[in-house]
Amino acid sequence: NAPELGVCSACQQPIYGPYLLAFNMKWHPDHLLCYTCHRPFLDGRVFEGMDGFAYCEEHWREKFLPVCPTCEKIIEGPTYVLFAATTNRYK
Repeated sequence: NAPELGVCSACQQPIYGPYLLAFNMKWHPDHLLCYTCHRPFLDGRVFEGMDGFAYCEEHWREKFLPVCPTCEKIIEGPTYVLFAATTNRYK
């Protein structure tokens, strides 16, 4: 018999084989699902959204990375927020 490795956070049943560790909890691989497409993370790559939900890489990128207003492509890497300076002249 395989040793119990903990309890799945979704179904509350014992885990005896492979599992995912996400959000400081253990999950059966097919019980932790992308919040958008509801597919399991069979490759073990889980992306936590700023809303606290789990996402696959594709849907995390679509939801949380900024989009260029000109070309409408996702912007990766560091971004900067620039403010236009306005001058008020009083007479």
